[in-house]
Amino acid sequence: MFQRFRIRKGRTLLYTNGLVFASLMNPIRSKELAAVVLAGALCGCVEGPQAAESNYGARLSINYRQTIRDHMDPLFFYWKTAQYKFTKPYPGWFHDPEELGGKIHYGYEVDVLINARNSNSKYIGFMPYTFLFRDNFLIRELSPETGAMRSNRPYED
Repeated sequence: MFQRFRIRKGRTLLYTNGLVFASLMNPIRSKELAAVVLAGALCGCVEGPQAAESNYGARLSINYRQTIRDHMDPLFFYWKTAQYKFTKPYPGWFHDPEELGGKIHYGYEVDVLINARNSNSKYIGFMPYTFLFRDNFLIRELSPETGAMRSNRPYED
């Protein structure tokens, strides 16, 4: 429930129980919006590397599930209780940050949801991870802290 409202120079400040929400009251004009849309259409965006350039390496012939478990288990406090849900491997790529050279790595991605116990013996909930394999070697890991997101592909136990 809002306690009071204040209007100052085009902004509305809404005060709640200790939280302040600010919203701009100036809507984007239609000419400015059209200019932004036109500029975006003219620039064009590339979502990823071109398919002709990509070489994903050999298909996975190893037990990728066990490889991921062996890689992740030492990171957990109660590693025997970790629960995993995997997607099937699919061709993918990973782009290193510019600070590390900006190289693009191709291979087979596996998205994993991992639920493990913390030091208080409580499960933390399924967190998304992405692993990139190249020629049957694990070469990259993307954790929730570094931008891994939940996959839209079906997970299996």
